[in-house]
Amino acid sequence: MRAAGHLFARRTASPALLSASPATRLPGIRSPPFSIFSSQSADPPGAIDLPINRQPLGGDRPPLRIAKPDRGDWRGGKGGRGPPSSPERLESVLGALGRLGMSRGQALGALARCPQLLEHRDTGRLVERGEWLRAELDAGEAFAAEVLVKDPLALVKRQETLRAKIEYLLSEGFTRADIRRLIKCKANVLSKSLAGLMEKMEYLRRAGVPRERLARLLVMYPQVLNLSIEGNVRPTVAWLEGVGVRDGDLAAVLARFPNVLAYSVERKLKPAAEWMARAGLNGEALASVVTRFPQVLSCSLEKLEGNRRRLAALGVGGEDFSRVCRINPTLLGCALGGPVMRAKVAFVEDRLRLRPGEVITRFPGFLGYSLDGRLVPRLRHMEAIGWPVTLKNCSAVFGLPDGMFLKKFVRTGE
Repeated sequence: MRAAGHLFARRTASPALLSASPATRLPGIRSPPFSIFSSQSADPPGAIDLPINRQPLGGDRPPLRIAKPDRGDWRGGKGGRGPPSSPERLESVLGALGRLGMSRGQALGALARCPQLLEHRDTGRLVERGEWLRAELDAGEAFAAEVLVKDPLALVKRQETLRAKIEYLLSEGFTRADIRRLIKCKANVLSKSLAGLMEKMEYLRRAGVPRERLARLLVMYPQVLNLSIEGNVRPTVAWLEGVGVRDGDLAAVLARFPNVLAYSVERKLKPAAEWMARAGLNGEALASVVTRFPQVLSCSLEKLEGNRRRLAALGVGGEDFSRVCRINPTLLGCALGGPVMRAKVAFVEDRLRLRPGEVITRFPGFLGYSLDGRLVPRLRHMEAIGWPVTLKNCSAVFGLPDGMFLKKFVRTGE
């Protein structure tokens, strides 16, 4: 009689089978065979507990556990006969995944993520579907190991369903390489519903992300496709609009930092905004900082406060701090206590003979330039032509593009 909650009505397991040695109860399977053990006995090395075997078969029988062999040819079993939780079916499905190019460990991992694969009697169809996907996506020999391992549920979808999703993504500007990357990044675009996929992309377009940029955005940040519209995306968009990000700027914010859609409004976004308000960045200043440098919302409060204190120690505090951050909000996300920034501060003090606080206040972008690529070469040029660097001209010396810099500060006699 079928046990309550069990998936397979005709599955039986006799006490003799459970008590027999593996070699006795599984005749015909190459050594070392897949063995069945009672959960009351010690688990063999490498045993895995498949979800479909967690329910007892009847009465007080314990669930069965399937042990992985440590060596031997695991790609046997071509028939696929037997109930889904039998060693024969497991052997057959593993063999199919092996023929697609998966290693033994990858195949077992795919089964752990997608036990529905064990419900297929015709494992040859799994191989056909995998090979069809490989050809459809112009994938190489490593397709199964790189892609199907990440999204094994795609193998149980109907071919017509998979084709419809691929055609939709191609029509939205994705390339086949983009689709492979989305799968490898665990975006699971092939196993998601087409309606859900279309809903998310349409919502992002309504939020202002241009169609020609949407594909690029999702390829760079595929995690966005795993978010819930109601639970993640809509509340975050509403919060951004509430702090003053204009409709025209919202698309730029999402394009620069789409990961903001995954942040909790209560636990992440509001505390960051409250800290900036206390630091003098509120109203339009807050909206400006978030629009120009949305990555600031990913910074911890400890990092933000540490940077504020370091700037204050250099002489940039109060209204100067808020003005500098409005002009160059990337300062909030820099490692101001790191060796690179300390070297730049030392450069100002030792080589320019200026006060770092005054330089940063007058030229907020100074700390964003490379020491070896911009600051030192330009100082050497100025020393070579005998033109001193002062607080008044430092923004022109270090901030102008190369062409304008050479026109303004030419060598003597040229």
